[in-house]
Amino acid sequence: MEPVKGFDATWLYLETDKTPMHVGALQLFDLPRHLQAKGAFFDAVKAQITARLPLVPAYRRRLSHTPLQMDHPVWIADKNFDILNHVFGHDVAKANRRGTLSDALSIAIDDHAHPLPQSRPLWAVHVIEGLGTAKAPKAAVYLKFHQAMTDGVADQSYARIMCDLNPSPHLASVDSDHWEGEEEPGFLNSVVRVADNMRAEAARAALSMPSIARAALRVGRAALTRTEQFATLSGPQSPFNQPISDSRTASLLDLSFERVRNLAQSADVTVTDIVLAATGGAVRDYLLAAGTLPDEGMTALVPYSTRATEEGPVEDRVSVITAPMGTDIADADARLRAIAEATDTGRSDLVGEEGAPFDHYAILGAPAILRGLVGAYGKLELAGRHRPIMGNMTVSNIAGVSMPLYMAGAKMVGNWPLSMLLPGQGVTVAAQSYEDRMFVSVLACAETMPDPEQLARGFERALVALEALYGLDQVIDPADDQAITCSAGQVA
Repeated sequence: MEPVKGFDATWLYLETDKTPMHVGALQLFDLPRHLQAKGAFFDAVKAQITARLPLVPAYRRRLSHTPLQMDHPVWIADKNFDILNHVFGHDVAKANRRGTLSDALSIAIDDHAHPLPQSRPLWAVHVIEGLGTAKAPKAAVYLKFHQAMTDGVADQSYARIMCDLNPSPHLASVDSDHWEGEEEPGFLNSVVRVADNMRAEAARAALSMPSIARAALRVGRAALTRTEQFATLSGPQSPFNQPISDSRTASLLDLSFERVRNLAQSADVTVTDIVLAATGGAVRDYLLAAGTLPDEGMTALVPYSTRATEEGPVEDRVSVITAPMGTDIADADARLRAIAEATDTGRSDLVGEEGAPFDHYAILGAPAILRGLVGAYGKLELAGRHRPIMGNMTVSNIAGVSMPLYMAGAKMVGNWPLSMLLPGQGVTVAAQSYEDRMFVSVLACAETMPDPEQLARGFERALVALEALYGLDQVIDPADDQAITCSAGQVA
């Protein structure tokens, strides 16, 4: 039994039926000859995950909620764990589909709109076969993990466990697995644990007070010296900030990572700054065309990991900063400079040398109060009635792996991140590098943005505009850099 830490539990409290708090990825694979028979890749993936379960205990832990919400939930070993509740197979040929990536995307985002059941471990893998052609057969895998158990960096660690660096996977012996489930803690056990936590947290809080004070001083000094900046971090009301439905639509981009990296180096900014600037330019053009661009610059919630490199892979260590998107700035270079300055300031102000100093707040009653405060924003559908409280949208950039990966012997050739929609945020953009490519996804509530391919194309055009400014002009080969779009239950 292991308690869910405070920041991780926040994702559970934010979750509603319409805004599930999981993240995912859609991965594309070339199938070698021995995996081309119907069901062969699904069987191989299921066997590999099953064999490696002892390496990732989190895959077999489920939530147990404490009575009366006295404390955060705990993770317990699921005594009813069944791999068939987590690994699913799909054959697009049976649905008379064309076998394109759009078919896989449709299946992925249709499921991405629905929460993971909290009665089981919070992950799922969908193996999608029947893609490609007879000469070049492919398959896709849609991964889905709750944010409470993973973040972008942890997801890379998970990927390394699920994947291999060569096409000959080593399957650990299942005979070495001594998994035992746990019973529910029960009321009395929970009360005793809460009392113990109160004593322990009080001691930790006392030890943490100096670092808490230093962090508060940094934030307070920044607020005093940059009052206007702090006042506008939430962003203006925009068409993106409305109550979220349970329908989803998405568009995918496959770009040369060298383009983005060269641009970042030439402009002396980070890759995340380039992703933010391209998103800001795309959003500006999209809303200008619709006649709905706010006069005030829109803002983005930007996640980043605070995990030290030596830390284990199973705990969430995500923090966020709020950054301008420069939608009120017509000049592409000025937009990039404003974004780069703000992200640099945000990281230095809100993350000191000691990182996030206090993540416990497990005093009696705090979890119940936090659940009410955090959950009310989504459940009461307050978005659209006032300025967004968490920025206009979320924009993330994940540093992926530079070497090829294989799953069950099949080579991965595409890896698109699929983020989540926060309450009141109808659009999110996520980017991730893999080998020499950058894979970008635009995920949206279908009622907020029915045409996400327009934003994806705008992202690409914004990159071209920045390349021209820095003398990196190039002609985009439509067969090389492209967008794929579909809505849930539909194929584009």
